[in-house]
Amino acid sequence: MSNSDAFPPLPENWNEAEQQKEVYARFGLAVYHAQVFEHSIANLLLTAELVKAVGVVRTQEAWETLVDHTLDSSFELTLGNMIKRVFDAIGIDESTQEMIRVAKRNRDELCHRFFREHAEEFMTPSGRLKMLDRLEALGSHIHSTTAVVDLIEGATAKFLGQTPEKRAAFTEAYLNEILQGDDE
Repeated sequence: MSNSDAFPPLPENWNEAEQQKEVYARFGLAVYHAQVFEHSIANLLLTAELVKAVGVVRTQEAWETLVDHTLDSSFELTLGNMIKRVFDAIGIDESTQEMIRVAKRNRDELCHRFFREHAEEFMTPSGRLKMLDRLEALGSHIHSTTAVVDLIEGATAKFLGQTPEKRAAFTEAYLNEILQGDDE
């Protein structure tokens, strides 16, 4: 996965106001990738819980309750605690665990410290370019890690009979439902 998958190329010629707007836009895009990463971790945790429930949970209503409860309780946790639960629930190799830990640290930098740590750089054109480079590095790593987490979640879901084809059909139907609701 190339960085261009996560971040479009920068404009060639731009003025100070455009450059500042680009920093804000790229920050927003990087934080968006961070939120998608967090949701992917929650989805992986949910899928792990569902696999554990096979043979124990027997009714559709019980499955729906388990899904709702697991997602709700996951989002009450910090991202770090969600990741710890994922690592406890699923055998993930050490290099992938480290990739996930780095993505979490990148997300923390974005969400908790980015503009404070780069306040002086924001005042100069060369500093803003450094900020843009850092935003791309943070966001691209998070984006790539999300793809890995999604692969692990998909492999785990296969145990439940959720093949890529079934998931694609569900996603298409869900998107169509959303789009039809927008027409009303």
